[in-house]
Amino acid sequence: MADDGIPLATALPPFLYHGTSRLYLDQILRDGLLPCTMTGEEDMTCLADDPEIAIHHAMCQAESEEADPVVFVIPISCFDTAFFRLEDNFVRLGPSEGRGLALNHAMTEKEWQSLPWTWQGMLKDCGAVGYTAPIPVTAGMMAEGRNEDELRSAIPLIVDGTAAFEPGLAA
Repeated sequence: MADDGIPLATALPPFLYHGTSRLYLDQILRDGLLPCTMTGEEDMTCLADDPEIAIHHAMCQAESEEADPVVFVIPISCFDTAFFRLEDNFVRLGPSEGRGLALNHAMTEKEWQSLPWTWQGMLKDCGAVGYTAPIPVTAGMMAEGRNEDELRSAIPLIVDGTAAFEPGLAA
């Protein structure tokens, strides 16, 4: 069971997504997605349950690094729920994209801050969650493109199994 009483089988989506750029791609494919200090007090990797949120972050990262965007499509079986965390900067600063942004804009700051924040609630309501362990990834989990439309076209190929990824990566 999740902390908020929702059975994990129903609370977790089949895939989580991470948007980044090609700048560190060789390192990512070698070492996995490693938690970083950019996200707040605890090192973590930011993940989304909505590919549009990951595409937004990939495009922002790619623009700032002058590189092409990449979205990793990671099966939920690759995660150990013990390493999911509430992303503290997300609550403090608010979301940058997705349904969490709409929720944030519909509330006062006091209402937002007083929500019963857990990683499960954050994922369910806002579509984002932090992860504090390395995430092994392969090139078969990677959607590439030069723009948002190319990324949107590549992601379903991974989700539906047309682009196969290596099994047995569960943490």
